[in-house]
Amino acid sequence: EDEENDQRPFKCILDVGLQTTAVGHRMWGALKGAVDGGLHIPHTNKKFPGFKPAEEKGQESEYDAEAHKEKIFGSHVKEYME
Repeated sequence: EDEENDQRPFKCILDVGLQTTAVGHRMWGALKGAVDGGLHIPHTNKKFPGFKPAEEKGQESEYDAEAHKEKIFGSHVKEYME
């Protein structure tokens, strides 16, 4: 009965069109903001800044959300300007 009343997030698909999907591109920041805002967008963290793939087979890869946050807020530009 409770399952019928639960609201599910709105499911979206990110259409990048002809845009290149390079690591660290600003569209990944927009995707992260949409996901954090409550939208359900199927994705992986592999293209986000702060993602480090596993060094050896069998190890787990790491995602540093703080590094991604700093990139979104432009701390890398601030450091360059100083």
